[in-house]
Amino acid sequence: MVDRPRYDCDLRFPDHAFIPGRMPHPRRQAENAGTERPCDDRADPLDAPSSRVDALRRGLDLFNHGYFWEAHEAWEGPWQAMQRESGEALHLQALIRLAAAALKLVMEEPRGVAAHAAWCRATFARLERSQPAVFAGGPSSRDLLALCERLLAKREALLEGPPERLETILVLPVPE
Repeated sequence: MVDRPRYDCDLRFPDHAFIPGRMPHPRRQAENAGTERPCDDRADPLDAPSSRVDALRRGLDLFNHGYFWEAHEAWEGPWQAMQRESGEALHLQALIRLAAAALKLVMEEPRGVAAHAAWCRATFARLERSQPAVFAGGPSSRDLLALCERLLAKREALLEGPPERLETILVLPVPE
């Protein structure tokens, strides 16, 4: 197996990856049980980081290690705070939907995979043409588009073992 990079070394992975329909929702379960989530923001992957760069790093760690719903959550908080028409917001929205496509793959819902991956492919391609700077600090547009293509062609494999991970790893650029 390929080593998977870590970008947020303070991130503590959840005990299991949440998969809708297979287990209770993590937030609703805590609310129903009357328990509180940990207050340490850095240790709780369900609390969205404040900056886009932190969100990218945290979300990539979760995504690369098979925590697709949790990656979606890590990227959604900062996305919610952004001006919707900005390229940065569209980039995060596409990452959110890429995590949704991966989750649909785990859930064996091919139509969901195709719908999300097609939207992501079109969005990443549009951003690559019009605003290539939005990819700075995150995975390259080439890598993101290649993953979308693999998902659409049903050639992206899941690796066995908990949590199920994609064969593809998304990496951050190496500083020069």
